[in-house]
Amino acid sequence: MFNQILKISLENVLTSTGGKILIAALVILCFLVIVKISKAPKDNNAKTMAVCGLLLATAIVLGELRLFKMPLGGSVTPASMLPVILAGYFYGSRQGILLGSSAGIFKLLLGGATILNPFQVVLDYVAAKGIIGASGFFKDKKHGLTIGGFVGILGRYIVAVISGYIFFAEYVPADFQHSALVWSLYYNITYLGVDDAITLAVLILFEKRFVYHNFLFNFTRLFPGLRIWNVFYG
Repeated sequence: MFNQILKISLENVLTSTGGKILIAALVILCFLVIVKISKAPKDNNAKTMAVCGLLLATAIVLGELRLFKMPLGGSVTPASMLPVILAGYFYGSRQGILLGSSAGIFKLLLGGATILNPFQVVLDYVAAKGIIGASGFFKDKKHGLTIGGFVGILGRYIVAVISGYIFFAEYVPADFQHSALVWSLYYNITYLGVDDAITLAVLILFEKRFVYHNFLFNFTRLFPGLRIWNVFYG
């Protein structure tokens, strides 16, 4: 009896606004602690924490901004995973994966998530988001930002397809003439493909030196107080 009452009480707390805020604060705290104890040089640690926290907040906000919904389901966002790719590329895959996973957890807290069981949640909202931060593995490659972003995006798609095949097979339309795997491939590409195309387009622009370095340099010569590029290059 006591255990049942305790379970109901915990569910009420976790589903309340205050409970979500508390969990969100704990996620941010854990994120910053892990960044703090990472192998980043001590003199850059504070900047890394600040920028990664800002990128996490940006990813969360962009994830809540839906440009439009696709006919089969799923919403297209304005490059919501771009901050995760940038975190992985500039600060290492560890921070990128952690940031992506944290953004996925926030998605659960903010509502609108599809929850079937814990394994599906881990795949769709922790693994699928976290793998995007693996862009840091390509930091030293030519066009590493775009390549790393593409690999991370492809990884998210593969994880989403696996989740769809395992957990959503029963939702395949009755008039669909192919297997659940084919449906998962098709369904996920219809909206992730558009979302990811927007992200890749932005990444390609970032790769152009006149956009993300020279342009900012020349622009901030006119407005010295807006030297944003120092966040990444300082």
